[in-house]
Amino acid sequence: MIAAKRYAEGLFYLAKETGQLHDFMNDLNLISFFIKNEDFLAKYISNELNIKEKKEFVNNKFNGLISKDVLNLIFLLIDKKREMILLYVPY
Repeated sequence: MIAAKRYAEGLFYLAKETGQLHDFMNDLNLISFFIKNEDFLAKYISNELNIKEKKEFVNNKFNGLISKDVLNLIFLLIDKKREMILLYVPY
C-alpha cells in the first residue's frame, strides 16, 4: 500500500530527526499489540464511531503510553478516514 509507505517514511524521518527512533519503534510495537486485540481493532475501524469518538477512544488507550508525535499520526489517519493504514505501517 503506497499511502502506508508514505506515512511510515514520514514517521521514520521525524523519528530520525528528533532522535526518537527507538522510542517510536517501541510505540509502534505497543500499537501492534493493541491492533492484534479483536475488541480494540473492531472499535478502531468501526464506522459507528464518529471522528471525535474515535480520537477519544485512541487517546484513552494510548495517552501517556506513546509519544505525542505517534499519537498525532493516529489522529491524522482518523481525520483522513485512513485508519486502516495503521495496519500496514511496518512495525
